[in-house]
Amino acid sequence: MGSSGLHFELIYALLVWVMRGAFKACMGSFCATWELFKSIDQGKLAQPIQLVIVDGGQWQ
Repeated sequence: MGSSGLHFELIYALLVWVMRGAFKACMGSFCATWELFKSIDQGKLAQPIQLVIVDGGQWQ
């Protein structure tokens, strides 16, 4: 599970980076990012994405 954990951390870091960019951009870009993640991961990242949205992307 060590390698899986590392893989998840890398995905999460990328997710945070993308989401921060999306919040700085217009909502149209945000929706495009949301659709991209849904297409790639079939909703597996939906909950982390919701947490970022709820928290306004300010967490580190």
